[in-house]
Amino acid sequence: MTAFSTIFKYLSLIGSFATIGTLLSMGFLLLDHEGKLSTSSIKLKRLLWGSALTWAVGTIGVIIFTLANILGQSLSVAVDATVLRSFITQVTLGQYLFFEVLVALTVAFLAFRIQRILATVFLLILSIIGLVAPIFQSHAASSGSHGLAIGSLVIHVVGLALWVGGIISIALLDPEDRPIAVPRFSQLALWAVIAVVASGAINAWARLDFKQAWTSAYAYVVIAKCIATVILIVIGYMHRKNLGNRQSIDWKGFVNLVFTEAVIMIATVAMGAWLSSNQAPSRPTPPKFDAAIAVTGISTPPPPTWSRIFFSYEPDALMIGLLITAIALYVKGVLVLTRRGDNWPVGRTVAFACGIGAIDFATSGGLGLYAHFAFSYHMVAHMILGMIAPIGIVLGAPITLALRTLPQGR
Repeated sequence: MTAFSTIFKYLSLIGSFATIGTLLSMGFLLLDHEGKLSTSSIKLKRLLWGSALTWAVGTIGVIIFTLANILGQSLSVAVDATVLRSFITQVTLGQYLFFEVLVALTVAFLAFRIQRILATVFLLILSIIGLVAPIFQSHAASSGSHGLAIGSLVIHVVGLALWVGGIISIALLDPEDRPIAVPRFSQLALWAVIAVVASGAINAWARLDFKQAWTSAYAYVVIAKCIATVILIVIGYMHRKNLGNRQSIDWKGFVNLVFTEAVIMIATVAMGAWLSSNQAPSRPTPPKFDAAIAVTGISTPPPPTWSRIFFSYEPDALMIGLLITAIALYVKGVLVLTRRGDNWPVGRTVAFACGIGAIDFATSGGLGLYAHFAFSYHMVAHMILGMIAPIGIVLGAPITLALRTLPQGR
C-alpha cells in the first residue's frame, strides 16, 4: 500500500512541478508579443496539458491510498462513493487534496485556451496555491515546532517547484529559445536554490531533532537527498559560470548538462515523494498530550512579562521566509543603485528595516507568541501589522526602489 502511495505521490509532484515550470516559461522566460503568448510559448501548451493531467491523476491516486491508509482498510472500501465523498467534503486533508485535483484539472482544461501572459500568470499562482494547500494537513502539521515545520516545508516545495519545473521546461525547449530563457531562469534558480537548501535544513532539523532519529531509514533518505542537492548546486554553479560569457557557450554541452541535471532532480523528487508518504521517526518516549499543542501547535508559554514579550521567539518559517526575501530584494536594489553611482537615502533603508522588524515581532516574536493565547495580545499584534509596520514599509519606498533598479519592460 505504501509503495503505491509513494508512486502516485511521485506522479503528483512531478506533474505539478512540470506544470509550474511550463507556466513559468510561458509567462516569464520566453518573449511575448504585446502581452500575448509567442509562438514558442504556444508550443508548450501540449506539455502544459500533459503535465497538469499527470498531476491530477497522481493526486487522485494519493487521495485514494491516503484514505485507505487512514481507514486501515482495502482499496475497495476507499473507492466506495459514499466514503470517498465524505473524505473530500468533510475531512480537511481530503478537502485540500480535492482542491489540488480541481486546480490541476482547471489548468489542463485551460491549457489550450490561454492566449495572454496575464492568464498564464494567474494559472501559475493558482497552481502554486493548489500545490501547497495540502501541506497544512501533512505529517509536518502534526510534528513539533509546528510553525517552523509547516512554513519551511511550504517554502521548500515552492522553491523546488520553480527550480525543478524550470529545469524540466528548459530541457524541453526548442534550441533557438534557450539563449533567451536560460539567462532569465538562472537568476530565479539562484534564489530558488537558496530557499530550497535553507528550508530543507530547517525542516529536517524540526523532524529529526533527537539522536535516535538519525539511525532510521527516513534519515538515510534525507541524507541521500542532501547529497543529490549538493550535486545539483555544483551543476548550477557550472551553468552560471558558462553564462558569464554568452558568446562562447557550447549549447550542445549545455543541453547535455541540463538533461543530466533533470535526471538527478527527478530522482531527488522521488526521494521527496517517499519522505512525504512516510512518517518521520517518533521519539523513544512520546511526549504527554498537550491541549495547547493540539490546538495551536505551540506549548502554552509562561505568564507574560516585559522581558518575555520582547525576547521570546516562536519562529513562523513561512513569514520569516517572506520577510527575508523582502530584505534581500531591497538590499539588492540598494546595491544596484550604489554600483550605478546613485544615492539611496539611509533613512529609507532604516525605515524599511523597522517595518520588517515590526512585522517579525508581531508574528514570530514574543507578541506573536502570546497572540496565540490571549485576545488582547492578538489585537495588539493586529494593530502593529495594520497601523505601525506599514509606516516603516511606506517610508522605505520599496516601489520607488524597484522602479529605479528593475530593467524596463519584460
